Order: sequence, then structure tokens, then C-alpha cells
Amino acid sequence: MPTKRNKTSLHSKAHLLVVPHKKNQYRPHLLRTRGLAILFIGVFGLLFVSVMQQKSSVLGSTMTVSQEQLLKDTNSQRLKAGSSALKLNQHLISAAAMKASDMFNNQYWAHVSPSGVTPWIWMKKGGYNYGYAGENLARGYQTAGAVVTAWMNSPEHRENLLSKNYVDVGFAVGKGKLNGETTTLVVAMYGAPHATNVLASTLLAPDSHQLGLLETIGVAMQSMNATALGALVLLIIGIVLSLVAHSYRSKLPKDWRNSWKRHHGIYKAIAMSAFAVLVIVIYGSGQL
Repeated sequence: MPTKRNKTSLHSKAHLLVVPHKKNQYRPHLLRTRGLAILFIGVFGLLFVSVMQQKSSVLGSTMTVSQEQLLKDTNSQRLKAGSSALKLNQHLISAAAMKASDMFNNQYWAHVSPSGVTPWIWMKKGGYNYGYAGENLARGYQTAGAVVTAWMNSPEHRENLLSKNYVDVGFAVGKGKLNGETTTLVVAMYGAPHATNVLASTLLAPDSHQLGLLETIGVAMQSMNATALGALVLLIIGIVLSLVAHSYRSKLPKDWRNSWKRHHGIYKAIAMSAFAVLVIVIYGSGQL
């Protein structure tokens, strides 16, 4: 059983590890060479595990984007906005599946194929006689929540997703190689049975040019798995501690105060921030 003295000693060591103090010369041990090495070993270890998990997912052992969850998240947003819930329609599901397969087979990601086939042709082939119709696409997202969030953060896609003109929806989720990259494609086809006036509206899939920077980062982070997020959290902790250490630069040892080393905290914060952005770009399904 640990004694009171041992507990105090552990607390003191933890304090010196992360908090600038006279006893550690206002240089937390975590921000020194050995501490940073341990921090980055943890970061790279988590990122390696994340890559292994993603490879497992690509091989089909895990499907995190499902029709059921897409429908649930879509209807949740629609009900909040005062629109009626959509129903899954087998004809639209078939149309969306044909569209997803065609994109993989012909290596394109667009509403209109290189040969000029529009979404509405797929709907007709699927047996859906539409009066109102729309299509949303998404690429590279790992969760249904991230897909719907991206659509909601784009004004045009939000309008399509929440439109009161639609009563049916069909989703298709496909994994495969597109332009040499293994990715997940999501196709959503919205519709209402034929009416007097036919309206077909195509919306582009969300990209970083349509979303604000913070929204884009948020969507990318939602696409990261828990292990990659853990690595990101470690980096954020390092950034915060570096900024705190920088605020104590006037109390550093004299030889440090009179050299560029007095800014060691801000340099480390900038370096870790840049690495954190790189992690989001790579592990956020390429959404940035």
C-alpha cells in the first residue's frame, strides 16, 4: 500500500513533468528531449494502430457507414427542421447501388458520368418513376455521422437533405479503388413519385471549398477513428503545455533567457500544431 510520502513524491514528479516550476527551471520534463521522445512514441504508436484498423476496415471486417445509420441521421436532421421523415425505397437503393458501381467501374466521381449518364437515368433503371429527384455524393468518410454532418454544413446539400419535396431515399455505400486510392463512396438518391411538374436537381458532393475552415476540420475529425483521435489528443496536450511553458520564458535560466532558446515553448507549439494538422489531413479521410 503506497504511503503518504510516496503519494506526495508521485504528485511532485507529475507536477514537474507538466507544470513550469522553479524546481524544473520552468522547463516541464515532458517538453525536454526525453519527454518529447516518449510523447511522439505514443503518437506514432497510436497512428500505427489506426492504420492497421483502417486496413482491417477496408478488407471488410468493419462497415461503419450503413444505410440504416444514414437514414437515422438524415431523418434526425429533417425532423429538427420540420420536414417529414424519409422512407427507404428499394428502387432508389438499387439506383444508388448502380451509380456507385458505375463510378468504381469507370473511375470517376461526379454526378454525370464521362459518357453523359445522369443520376436520373439510374433512377429510371432502378424502376423509380420520379416527380422530384436529387442526389448527394460523399467520398472517403468513415462514419455515417460524418457524411450527414458534411452535407448539413454545405448550404446546397443541406437544402437537398432537408427538402420537403422528397418522401423517399435510397443509399448505397461502396468500398473500392478509385483513381488508385482505396476509398468509400456514399450515394444518396432522394425522390418523390411522379407529379405534373418534374424537377431533377443535382448537388455536388461536399468539399473543402464549400465548408469553412473550422467546419472542414470538424468534419475531418469526425472521420477519424478513436485511435487516431487519441494521437491527436496527445499532440494537443503537448501544444497546450508548450504554450504554458512559453508564458514562463522570463523565468528561464539566464543563459536561456538571453538566447533564442527562450522561445522554445512557442517553437515546439508551432511544430506540434503543424504535425497535428498533418494528422488531420491524412487520417481525416482526406477531407482537408
